[in-house]
Amino acid sequence: MIENIGIGRKKNSYIEKQKWYKYKCNKCNWHEGWIDESSLLKNGCSCCNGKTVVEGINDIPTTSPNLIKYFLNGIDQAKLYTKSGGDEIYPICPDCGRIKSKKMKIATIYRYGIGCTCSDSISKPNKIMFSVLEQLQVEFETEKIFDWCKYSLNNKLKTGRYDFYVKLNDKEYIIEMDGQWHNSDNNMSGQTKEKSNFIDSEKDRLARENGIQVIRIDCNPSKLEYIKNSIKKSILIDIFDLSTIDWLKVEEFTCTNLVKVACDYKKNNPNMTTNDIGKIMNLSYTTISKYLKRGNSLSWCNYDVQEEITKTSIKNGKANGKKVEIFKDNKSLGIFESSRELERQSLELFGVKLYQSNISIVCLGKRKQYKGYTFKKIQ
Repeated sequence: MIENIGIGRKKNSYIEKQKWYKYKCNKCNWHEGWIDESSLLKNGCSCCNGKTVVEGINDIPTTSPNLIKYFLNGIDQAKLYTKSGGDEIYPICPDCGRIKSKKMKIATIYRYGIGCTCSDSISKPNKIMFSVLEQLQVEFETEKIFDWCKYSLNNKLKTGRYDFYVKLNDKEYIIEMDGQWHNSDNNMSGQTKEKSNFIDSEKDRLARENGIQVIRIDCNPSKLEYIKNSIKKSILIDIFDLSTIDWLKVEEFTCTNLVKVACDYKKNNPNMTTNDIGKIMNLSYTTISKYLKRGNSLSWCNYDVQEEITKTSIKNGKANGKKVEIFKDNKSLGIFESSRELERQSLELFGVKLYQSNISIVCLGKRKQYKGYTFKKIQ
């Protein structure tokens, strides 16, 4: 690994008679390093092991440019560090601009992000698999819940949730990303590793009983390279062509704030509903709604829950073809895209507020009229 290209005695050495060697590393090609005789074989190249920062070889802009955005002084500051070093900085959130009040180790930021209050709260392992499945261009669902996945824990009936659900070629798969809390006690939630293992085994059993294969990926430690190797060692390599995965793109995605992405969709397309955005991002509408609420408070987008309900109802009415025709004295007064839309416009058009629930009752034949009006669903 190390090629000796010079010998000498380094000034101010704590052992004056110690021999020092100038070397060229055959792995990273750095040739400006000096190493003492006793460390020649034991410690190796100081550039490779991260003790010496060498711009263009192991500095952050070279190895992990996605981390630059967390540095207050940008690339000029980032190039002074390596991604795995123990140095600490005050990181800045690239999305909301908040500066952390406490210093964080760069290695921690690389592994977990900075944990800003504006974040999407999706773990790094799950983001890695999310990006992998997106690149494989397969349909998948996240945080999947099945009616049959129920088990008893502490004398309470619990509902299980799976990280990823994939259906491919008439076969069904569940992918679980097992982080550190699957093998150790979670002091924050109070859940022991024994309980975690029990929950995992119950979820696996229930999935198998329903004809779904469970694939568990070891994600402890939560490092991209480790998880990447775990994925490649799993049965996924027999199901998909993993050689097409761009792992740099995966790493970039792990640093993406999905709250900001969802808000950008909403900001640029105000008429998009949570369902619309959810379909694009492969996330549930409840997750998108949560993101948009957070984004609204940060002024990233305009999101009103009641207005969203109205838009969704109108779209659902259009999609289902459930138009409503309104009559007065057997004379048609118009056709509306849905009963919700009729409710919204009724006061302005007819001088009386007609509520959706009562309109539906008349349409179902359970009531002859409502406030002197009759209604009929049009398919």
